[in-house]
Amino acid sequence: MAGHGASPTHTPQSPSTPRRAPAPLTAAWLRPHFDPLPYPARMSALARYARSLTPDAYASLLQDLDTGSPHERHTALFLAVTRRDLIAVTDALTDPLLRRRAQSAAIHLPAATPSLEQLARGPWWPHDARPIATCA
Repeated sequence: MAGHGASPTHTPQSPSTPRRAPAPLTAAWLRPHFDPLPYPARMSALARYARSLTPDAYASLLQDLDTGSPHERHTALFLAVTRRDLIAVTDALTDPLLRRRAQSAAIHLPAATPSLEQLARGPWWPHDARPIATCA
């Protein structure tokens, strides 16, 4: 059968070969690997990826994302919530960009109560406001 190219040989990976956890990566690596996916698939894949990272790899990636664009900072918060990183979620409560999402996450995670109390009484509350009178 002239004209037909030989098909490349495919050798499947041995089932006994352990998968290595991903190395610490950057936001620049995440974008082309996850952003093309539809939103539900992207979030699910990011959650699986976050759980597969070693603690050092996660810390390195979180630091890189925290110093990035608003989109990257939201991704950092998502990874922190997925890994139940209470320190990162609590820190996000004071970030004006991330506050609303961090509040939603803190309701479902055992976040530090003093942080939530301080947020509830935060600077947005008018200090000279009088209590609303109620009808007796």
